[in-house]
Amino acid sequence: MATDDETAGSLRRPGGAGLPDQALCAAGPPGPCAPEAAAREFSVNSYVRPEILTHDRQRAATYLSDPLVVRPIAVTTLLDVLAAGRRAVTEAGTIDVPVQLLVSGSDYVVDRRAQYAFFEGLGPVAKEVYEFPGFYHDTLGEAERAGPIAEARRFILTQNGPMPDPEERFQPVANRPELAVGDQSSSRSIRSAPETPQSLSIN
Repeated sequence: MATDDETAGSLRRPGGAGLPDQALCAAGPPGPCAPEAAAREFSVNSYVRPEILTHDRQRAATYLSDPLVVRPIAVTTLLDVLAAGRRAVTEAGTIDVPVQLLVSGSDYVVDRRAQYAFFEGLGPVAKEVYEFPGFYHDTLGEAERAGPIAEARRFILTQNGPMPDPEERFQPVANRPELAVGDQSSSRSIRSAPETPQSLSIN
């Protein structure tokens, strides 16, 4: 996740993101240059290569063979991603569900500072953050992915408890009064967050 200054700088600097003038027009205010039309018409090629996503060569090869993975990215998509990233950080305090953040220590795609800013902005919810040194962007697809997958599983089970028996889980609503009645309570309990964010390194 790029910071606002870095993203704005890449839009301004010659040779920064390689955006054409029309893309800059698309990023600007409404006017005679018709930014919406320009944004629909132009795209940029992603700089992301499989070898900077994961150390797992087999998985990296799938990015090249997958027909749904393409390099061109519409300018409108890039602008939407930027807006969504800004909103995630600025509105993190409104999140009221448990959050676990798994951070790759050698991520060349997103900015770790923005990830930690998001974590710091979370409100009084159960939250934890783990950083995995040397990991590339595809945290759960790395060669040593067993570590983060185990942490994710532990967190999910801790917050939700053990999975119910499949036969019980798929009973008709009529046999499960709690589903038929619904939640009629206006209150809910929220786990207390630790006093200081938990940051661990998994080797």
